[in-house]
Amino acid sequence: MAAISWVYGLNNFCRDLEFMNGYKVGWYWKICWGFFIPVGLFVVFVYTLITQDELTHEGNSFPIAAIGN
Repeated sequence: MAAISWVYGLNNFCRDLEFMNGYKVGWYWKICWGFFIPVGLFVVFVYTLITQDELTHEGNSFPIAAIGN
């Protein structure tokens, strides 16, 4: 949703939905798609990175760099 709303454009996306479905998208969905969903996903991503435990497999520890690869 962040790529759609910030790169392609939220108004372009809503115009395409109106063309395909035949009715306009309300302001509630525009606010959700343009702000709440991208911010919420970013918060979940940062929280996951902060609270992630050490990566292990069968008792062997992997370095921190293994998490990002």
